[in-house]
Amino acid sequence: MSLCSGTGLPILCAEYLLKGRNVTMLKQRFSLSLALLLTILVFPQVVVHAKAAPAPTFSLSISDKNVSAGDDFQVTVTGKQVTDLYAYEVNVTYDSSRLKFVKSISGSNGGFTVEPVVKGNAIQLAHTQLGNTPGRDGEVKLATLIFHADSQGKADIVLDSVKLVNSKIESAVVSGNSSVSVNIKASNGGSNGGNNGNNGNSGNNGNNGNGGNNENTGGNGSHVITIVPQMKVDPATNTVTSTIDAAVWKEAENKAKSDPSGKKTISIDVQEASGAIAYVQQLPSPSISTGKKQYQIEIKTSIASILIPSNMFRENELTDSEVGLRIARADIGKLDERVQKKVGAHPVIELSIQAGDKVIAFNNPKTPVTVSIPYSPTAEERKDPEHIVVWYIDGKGDIHSVPNGKYNPATGQVTFTTTHFSTYAISFVQKTFDDIASVDWAKKQIEVLASKGIINGIADNQFGPAKQVTRADFLVLLVRTLDLQGPVGDRFADVEAGSYYDEASRIARGMGITDGSGDNVFNPHASITREDMMVLTERALRMTEKLTIDASQTELVSFTDASEISGYAANSVAALVQSGLVDGYGGGIHPKETTTRAEAAKLMYSIYQL
Repeated sequence: MSLCSGTGLPILCAEYLLKGRNVTMLKQRFSLSLALLLTILVFPQVVVHAKAAPAPTFSLSISDKNVSAGDDFQVTVTGKQVTDLYAYEVNVTYDSSRLKFVKSISGSNGGFTVEPVVKGNAIQLAHTQLGNTPGRDGEVKLATLIFHADSQGKADIVLDSVKLVNSKIESAVVSGNSSVSVNIKASNGGSNGGNNGNNGNSGNNGNNGNGGNNENTGGNGSHVITIVPQMKVDPATNTVTSTIDAAVWKEAENKAKSDPSGKKTISIDVQEASGAIAYVQQLPSPSISTGKKQYQIEIKTSIASILIPSNMFRENELTDSEVGLRIARADIGKLDERVQKKVGAHPVIELSIQAGDKVIAFNNPKTPVTVSIPYSPTAEERKDPEHIVVWYIDGKGDIHSVPNGKYNPATGQVTFTTTHFSTYAISFVQKTFDDIASVDWAKKQIEVLASKGIINGIADNQFGPAKQVTRADFLVLLVRTLDLQGPVGDRFADVEAGSYYDEASRIARGMGITDGSGDNVFNPHASITREDMMVLTERALRMTEKLTIDASQTELVSFTDASEISGYAANSVAALVQSGLVDGYGGGIHPKETTTRAEAAKLMYSIYQL
């Protein structure tokens, strides 16, 4: 959606185009619907045919004329002999029976881009400069469109028209007279997202090729405000710094609309700069210190994308008027030699916040940040992508697992959440144990969780799958699997300070997941029963909103031992059965039996996938 919106289709305001200019028409309030974006009603509209000199001409070019079904490819809209181009609207039609429109990328490094509107086989794109920015001259790339080849055959893409507005707010329409065709052959079964790939070098800052951001620009795209910031490149450091005018940001905050889930998103699309090793996005400090979460900010670069909440910092915590969020490729040569050996050729990034030359510490368990890194797995990794992991490298050079890190083949990205900024690396770990062949029903689950750093063996090569799980061990496993972050409760009387389960038990108590066994006692070393395991799991899933169904105890009537389930556990057991996380065995749920390490691993793997 645009910054100036109304009912119906997204709308751009003429006032917004004229903002900061001494134009008398600014006093007249009128708006431009996206369907008639850039049509100024009080100005005469001139229709110019492409062949009429010296009018500008516009054409399409295609990245690959021959693709396979399942591939993605690019079509670029370019203008020549352009003069004082301040804003434009592009209208394209395509063969929707063989092609699927994925998204578009603005060809401008600054200004404001309206989310594309797709109706049937027609696509409408719009972009405007802001404030006193001069219009563009000469040869101009307007936009790049990404298409997905669906079915075999020849498909055409046609440029129907381009509507132009200059800095004097005079408008004209140029007929397209340009088309390209793509020949789609049968899929070879080896597509990895077409010509855009996963290598972070596509025109959409490494987030295209596998539909990485379709959830923001596709079906719910009208709920996302996208800003393309002005950029400056420092050739000495290969650092790109992008800024957003304070008035533009305020307008974005005011116009942000909630999506169906209630979330408001402002997306900042930082265009890729050749050779850049760091991107710094300047933001007004109040935008990330709102006290309460009002919206989320997505910053997209070719190195990584981050999704941060507006209450990342406490209200008034930041003393500077502006801060810069830095996303950079780490200098691997500065890492400890043993770390370099473990990381190998995998990506390593650095995240930080700065005000001038000062680095601002961010470490807030209450406001996690989501990080997505474009990544192309090796042939070996593609066979077992669940073993692609994320590591946090601390200031001492020590490696720590980030359990929630996962590779998503659909997006071509490794995504994880973190509550502090530091150095992060992608790696590939295949951990196994010598004694898990006998539990083939849990072997894969144990190996994945061990590789992620969620579960440990009882020795380097021994897992002990048949050993019973203690209450302390299960709670630690649950907190790691769900990466629970919350208020820390009081320590139970029988929990030793500094023990390996101390923090997990206090987090679980603070979040209301456990209240112990009574009398301020937790019984950490007692074996946990299956029903208590389910109670703790169900409470944790509800606290993290991964389980929302209303439990029905009718789900338990099919088990022969349903009457043995304790009253306090019945709803929890029913919820896990109903959600498919627990199915029992031998016709029973066996609520009073203890849990083995293999059983616990299987359950944790199931909830890890939620």
